[in-house]
Amino acid sequence: MDPGFLNSIINFVDFPYLSKLIMLISGLSLFFFIVSFLIWSYSFYLCFKKEKDISKRNIWLAIIIVGKLLGAIVYLIFESKKLKESNHKTF
Repeated sequence: MDPGFLNSIINFVDFPYLSKLIMLISGLSLFFFIVSFLIWSYSFYLCFKKEKDISKRNIWLAIIIVGKLLGAIVYLIFESKKLKESNHKTF
């Protein structure tokens, strides 16, 4: 095999730019992982502590656990407004 051919391949792939791209992608994925974990854990905590009806709470917890981020977002959209309204009515 011609060593000039291998050098042309190595020079074609610019490693500093490739490593910067890999670092950017891994940084973004870490950021999205942390944000999604915070949303998921907040909705799990909110459902576990604030939901009064046990059967409704168990169903929502199953949706949050199985649905991961999508289940957490659905819970926050549908139930957090109801929980805030019920907390304001008690005071």
